[in-house]
Amino acid sequence: MHDLIREHARTLTSRLDPGDDRQQATGRLLDYYQYAAARAQDLLARQARGAPAPAAGTVLTAVPVLAGRDRALASARAERATLLACQDQATAAGQHARVIALTSGLAGLLRHDCP
Repeated sequence: MHDLIREHARTLTSRLDPGDDRQQATGRLLDYYQYAAARAQDLLARQARGAPAPAAGTVLTAVPVLAGRDRALASARAERATLLACQDQATAAGQHARVIALTSGLAGLLRHDCP
């Protein structure tokens, strides 16, 4: 069922939404997940580095509150499939810096749970 809904949504957006709007929306979605993964990674890392600030002009809403290592781990586990899908999207688009950032954001989870 999910595959059918995804394909239907893809068909509608390709007919109804201008390409620039789709590209900007995808960029905002990837920005959100990249930033959220970096925040979780910061809490999961052995040495906290501080999550990088979002890109200038990026407004992130509803970023999860990660009040500690346990919350960060739960959030990363819940979003693992989505983060991997974001990585695939960035790879397909040739966004190498974003692929590296998303991989870095997943590192703590993969180190903890194993690939």
